Amino acid sequence: MLSERFNFNDNLTWALMQRLSIPLWLKNVNKLKSLCELVVKNEYKNNTSDDVTRPKCEVTALWYILLGKMAILQKLYKVAPGQEKLAEFFGKNFDDKKTQVVAGKNAMALVPKKKYTLSMGFFLLANDLKGAIQIALDRTKDPTMAVLLCKIHDPQNETKCIDSVL
Repeated sequence: MLSERFNFNDNLTWALMQRLSIPLWLKNVNKLKSLCELVVKNEYKNNTSDDVTRPKCEVTALWYILLGKMAILQKLYKVAPGQEKLAEFFGKNFDDKKTQVVAGKNAMALVPKKKYTLSMGFFLLANDLKGAIQIALDRTKDPTMAVLLCKIHDPQNETKCIDSVL
């Protein structure tokens, strides 16, 4: 089994998940979500960057947004120095159209800054799956991420996003 061979609990990162093309062949969305939880845990644990332009919590943002774990993300941003505004923003109700519009504007503002992963997360908060997929495909050149976004954000493929990616 792959999880044992690669010791997913301690070693599953996005790079490994991508290399194994897991989002392309794994059909069970709940298992895919469980693997994403391992990815976020390991990415956070393995990130030793002290770069103030990319705080450690930013590495986890897309993953927690994708998994709908906003409370955890908000707490990570609260304890990160200089991230109080984002911590407050992540505590908002993203079912509210006004908040979604603000998230969409933030997503667009992150693109020229080349913060593509965070931009994808903000597009998801804006309920703009298509925007997140475009960033994955056009900016990061990562069709595997695009498939992952589709499968988790739209598990019933109601928007036919999988069809547009594949």
